[in-house]
Amino acid sequence: MPLHKTISFPAIDCPSIRKFSLFFIIILLLLSGSSQLSPVNSLTPLEQAQQDYSFQATKYQEAKEKYENSKTNYLAYKTAVAKNEAFLKTQDYLIQINNVYITYLLLIDERSNLYDWGKGIYTKNDEHKILLDQIKALENLRVEAQNLKTLEETVPYAKKLKTQLEQNTLPAAYMFLVKTDLSQLLEARFDFSEHAARVENYVKDKIKENDRQLFLNWQSQVKTIVEQINPQLEKEKEGISKIPPNLTVDYDQKSYDFSTEKARESFNKTPEILKEILNFI
Repeated sequence: MPLHKTISFPAIDCPSIRKFSLFFIIILLLLSGSSQLSPVNSLTPLEQAQQDYSFQATKYQEAKEKYENSKTNYLAYKTAVAKNEAFLKTQDYLIQINNVYITYLLLIDERSNLYDWGKGIYTKNDEHKILLDQIKALENLRVEAQNLKTLEETVPYAKKLKTQLEQNTLPAAYMFLVKTDLSQLLEARFDFSEHAARVENYVKDKIKENDRQLFLNWQSQVKTIVEQINPQLEKEKEGISKIPPNLTVDYDQKSYDFSTEKARESFNKTPEILKEILNFI
């Protein structure tokens, strides 16, 4: 027997990796600062987080396809069987949305452990807690999704989930990535300055008099390398300070591409200058 024609479906879509700009970050996560997957059975925590996210992303895509097919089938036939099937696939789809975002948050949190936050301006424990709170909120929403009983119930639930993602989860992830990016650059500057200071202290009393002028130019070059980075650091800090506390991240609105990556690479190219002066003692 046909069911009422006004039954609606959740107005929410966890976009595909191609559509949702924040998911492009994963490409950078896999290419920037992470090791290749180990050939042995044991995985590092980061490798495990990458694997978990990849698995859930695949399950999400499968659940989305089944949801869309069941929706089409129900709207075409309007039978009780079709409605029940549509409910089950919609429920699973909503659960998988929670799962993919939970593993995404776990992945970006685990990646942040590659860097020493103590060399920056943010407290890792505080930032970590923000992500944990978001994970807990999604876990609670997942339980709610598991307890849904009818297709009608999925509509207000989907609105609630969409609000959570756009007003809480995605802004928190975005802020975390911004701060991780800046922390990486601060760490790179700190390490370079520290290594340069050690080399300088070692060399200054050993340098030959004929090479004293060269040593002075070496010192100025090291200073220049650090000073060239400072404007971008200040720009990044200022940019973060201007992000509104009530930031809302729409699916196609925000992206983050690790804007300090080029600056960090400049430090990666500088070890030779630290070694160079050692040739003159």
